[in-house]
Amino acid sequence: MIKIALVFGLLAVSVASGLAINPFLLGRKQVKQIGMQIWQNEASRRKDLLVHWNEHEHFPSFGIGHNIWMDSPEGNSLQQFLVLCEYFEKHKVVLPKWLQEAKKTGGLPWKSRIEFLADADKLYQLRNLLSETVNLQVSFMLEKLDNWWKTVLQKSSEKNKTILIKNFDLMRSSLLGTYALVDYLNFKGGGLSTDDNGYCHCCGLTQVLLDMPDNLTVKNVNAAFAVSSARALLKLIEQSAPSYKQVRFLDGWMKRVGTYANKDLFL
Repeated sequence: MIKIALVFGLLAVSVASGLAINPFLLGRKQVKQIGMQIWQNEASRRKDLLVHWNEHEHFPSFGIGHNIWMDSPEGNSLQQFLVLCEYFEKHKVVLPKWLQEAKKTGGLPWKSRIEFLADADKLYQLRNLLSETVNLQVSFMLEKLDNWWKTVLQKSSEKNKTILIKNFDLMRSSLLGTYALVDYLNFKGGGLSTDDNGYCHCCGLTQVLLDMPDNLTVKNVNAAFAVSSARALLKLIEQSAPSYKQVRFLDGWMKRVGTYANKDLFL
């Protein structure tokens, strides 16, 4: 049984921009809607894929945001699963004892992917934990968005800051826009020079917001964000020339960013 002491009232990212547009306030229902769509994007809303070890990767990933757990006790900005576990405990989620112990050392409790796949008991516990904490995982992502926003405002030029604030505020004024910001940040990172090298700085959230056109309104900002996201991802694929290995992701990536402009997504 998972015990959660967090009560979801109204969640909002701290915009700190001083503009008139207020961020969209998220209640429990809206948080769940965002979580289920991100789960759809990352794992086709399948419970078994909440715990996954791709045969082409050297580490497993967990949760609706596919948080990585590497076999290393050293800190890594990409290694977010243990950070998520800390967040769970902060909000009174009781972790399995074996996970509590593994979290202390930082290393994986499995020596290989084969051993991981054979450990049915631990995988069962993890899938239950992660399927029952969707709202908390979204709250964790909202905090990441908030932290990124504070950092990007500190590091941007005045010219870029003006563009970022305008577009970010417009996006945060709706549930769809808030979802798009949270999902893209989780998907491709913030695009800051302080990001881990695992993220490409040409296609992060910062670049997507900066490359959006001028004179946007609440009526067309989501479409503009979707187009800017698609353009950034196409640039990433183009940079994989001459092999174009990343073109295999093209269909899935375009479907994903297409949801950012779907006004009926949360009806």
